[in-house]
Amino acid sequence: NIKINDNRSLQLKETKLLSSGLVSNEVYSVNSRISTSDFKLSDFKLKNKSIETSLDNLDIDVYLNNLDYENIERLNNAYQVFYATSINTRTSKDARTQMDATNKQIVSELTTLVNNGLSLRIDTSLRGLKNKKIDLNSLDLKVDAKLDKNDLSINTFNKFSILNLLNLKAKLEILEDDYKNFSSIIHPNMAQIVSLYALEKNDKVVFELDIKKGKIEVNGKKVN
Repeated sequence: NIKINDNRSLQLKETKLLSSGLVSNEVYSVNSRISTSDFKLSDFKLKNKSIETSLDNLDIDVYLNNLDYENIERLNNAYQVFYATSINTRTSKDARTQMDATNKQIVSELTTLVNNGLSLRIDTSLRGLKNKKIDLNSLDLKVDAKLDKNDLSINTFNKFSILNLLNLKAKLEILEDDYKNFSSIIHPNMAQIVSLYALEKNDKVVFELDIKKGKIEVNGKKVN
C-alpha cells in the first residue's frame, strides 16, 4: 500500500515495465511494455468510508519505429543539458535566459524527430475497471499509425495539418454490456453520436477508426 496523502492510498500487487531498443542502419526502434494487476485507488471522501477505483489487469505494448538514431542521441544530450541547467540555475539571476536557451534546443530536436516521420503501434488490454460509476469488464485497443515526412513546426502545427500527414488504423473492442454501461454514464447527446458508429459483433461492440489524408471514417462511415 502507498499512501498518497491523508485522503488517498494506492494499492498495487504487481507492476512490470520492460523496454528494449534496436539500432539498424542508423534507424532506431524501441519496444516498451507495461503491465499491472490488482490496482486499487482509495479516496476517503467521508470518515471511515472510501470511494474506490480498482483495476484487475492492464497491459500496454508500445512500439516506435523509423526514428533517426543520431537525432535521438542529440535529443537525449539536449535533455541532459536542460536537466543540468535546471539544477544549476535555481539561484541564478539569469536562470530564465539559460533555461529558455536549453529548452529551444529540445524543441529543435523534437521538431527534427517529427519531421523525419515515424511509425507507432500500440496494443492495450484492460480488464476489470470499476468505480462508483464505471463497471468495465473488458477492453482491447489496437493502434497502428504512421506519420509521413513533413515540414511541421512543433510551435505552430495544429490538428488539421497532422491529419493530412497521418495514416492511422485503430480498433476498439468492448463487451456489449460494457458499452451499455458506458453509454448510460456519458451525456445523452454524446451517447447518441457514438451509437451511430457502433458495430455489434457477437457479444462485443467494435469501433474501427481509419484516418488517411485528412479523412476520418469509423466502421466505414465518414466522420468529416
